[in-house]
Amino acid sequence: KIQARLAAAGLIFVQAIRAIAWFSGSQPDSLGVFLDITIRGDTVSTCVDLISLCFALPGLLPRTSAHCTRLALLGPMLTMVFTNCVADLFLLVATVHDLLHRPRPSRKMYWLDSLEHIVSSWGLMLLASAMLQVALFGCCWRIYRSLRLAGLYPPGNDMLQKGISLRSISPLEVCCEGEDVALLDACTNGTSGNVVTKEVTEEINIAFADGSPSPPPQPPAL
Repeated sequence: KIQARLAAAGLIFVQAIRAIAWFSGSQPDSLGVFLDITIRGDTVSTCVDLISLCFALPGLLPRTSAHCTRLALLGPMLTMVFTNCVADLFLLVATVHDLLHRPRPSRKMYWLDSLEHIVSSWGLMLLASAMLQVALFGCCWRIYRSLRLAGLYPPGNDMLQKGISLRSISPLEVCCEGEDVALLDACTNGTSGNVVTKEVTEEINIAFADGSPSPPPQPPAL
């Protein structure tokens, strides 16, 4: 969790720099106008970063992380951090596209002055924000994955008592619950359209071992 806290601290530092630049009179770069509203990449990125921090910090701080684990909030936290990471990367790509098509001065300039004319400080802060979002998501995924493999998440399951261990965690759990992923595996790993293997059935039972409603009965094997 140390790396995740450092990434979160970096995001907070970037927001502080943005606030200082904003109150100093500097305006973020505009990405265009939509419905008479000027869209500024750094303004949207600031909102996205604040949402990520609001969802990630309770699961990273020492006094609240255990409570979030007991309430099974790590899954929603991971999903929100992933969504905001994708949004920040999209804003970064849109900003780079806008910078590449920005008109350059007609007179010949030193390469450093030309680079400063194209890339502003707001663009660099957006780049730092996107990279820190990627780092935060990677750390949150490793925390979630380690708890799932250890049988400590979701809370209330009896995997440790039964001596059951998961071999791997599907990346789809970034957006789906564990039982949903197990049902998807049941649809893809069956030997036919209406046959579910015994191994997949055991994985479904493991996924539903946290007290959630039982899965529907499986059809008999042909």
